[in-house]
Formats: sequence, structure tokens, C-alpha cells
Amino acid sequence: MMKIRWFLGPLLLFLLIAPLQASEIPEVYYRQIGDAPNNLSGLMWVVLPASNNLTFNANFDVSEAVAYYDWLLTGYGFDTAICASHGFMNGQDNLWLAVRLDEYVCYLESAEAGRGLFVLPEDSDYYKYSRPDVMWENIYEAEPENAAGSFDWWTAPFMSILYARNS
Repeated sequence: MMKIRWFLGPLLLFLLIAPLQASEIPEVYYRQIGDAPNNLSGLMWVVLPASNNLTFNANFDVSEAVAYYDWLLTGYGFDTAICASHGFMNGQDNLWLAVRLDEYVCYLESAEAGRGLFVLPEDSDYYKYSRPDVMWENIYEAEPENAAGSFDWWTAPFMSILYARNS
């Protein structure tokens, strides 16, 4: 009897978590999470606390961090786009998020996964960020053109709980 209980606990946990471990984009991905003002203060109000979630998952790469911020900010009512450039700065490929605010477009740089650097019009690199090679309006457009599973932030253990809680 003891062996059966030992086996059933992990099996049940696996059956509950397994559907979230798939790298495919969940059927209903974007959801209303809350409301925030469509300005820099509102953006910072959402991004800065959320960057702690990415810091907790330090093994996130840039694409997962961008996809997470895209999901989160869209859930708070922000208009976002995923941007990419090949040979961006220092010859490296890069992904970042464009966030259309009332006053201007702000870029959210995630090259340092979880860092969430805001690129504003007065920044010297703003022009470079405003000229991506490609821009996708959502994750459904971006995923087919990138490696399978490259945006799957929801498969990380802590993040799968966060995603499920906001579903």
C-alpha cells in the first residue's frame, strides 16, 4: 500500500502539470489580467515587479523574456509588438518589445533576461530600436518564424503556476 501512494503522488502532480509543459502556445494565450494607465508610469508599474519573476527564472533566454513581457503587458491592456534585428548592435541578433504608449513608443530591452531596460525617445539608441528588421504584432505571428518552443516561458516550473493562476 505504501508503494502505491508513493507512486500516485508524483503521477498525479505530473498529470496536472504536464499540459502546461507543452512548448506549443496555449490555445487561449492572451487574457485580461488587470488595467494600467497607457503611459510610462503604468508601464513601469507592471514591468518592474514582474522582472522579479524573470530573475527567479535566471535560465530564461531573450525570446522567453520578450514573450513573457508581451503576454503580461497585453494582459494589462498595452499595445505591444515583438521586434527582431539580425546583427543589431555588436553584430548580435536581438529581440525586444515595442510598447505603444499614449505619448510615444517605448522599447523594452530584454537582452539581459529579466532586466527590463526601457528605451525612451531621449536615449541615444532609440533610433536603432525604432528600426527593427521584422516586427510581429503577437506571439502567434512570431512563433512560426523562430525555433519551435523558443518563446515558451510558461513551461518553466514557477512560471507555469503563474500562467495557470492568470488563466
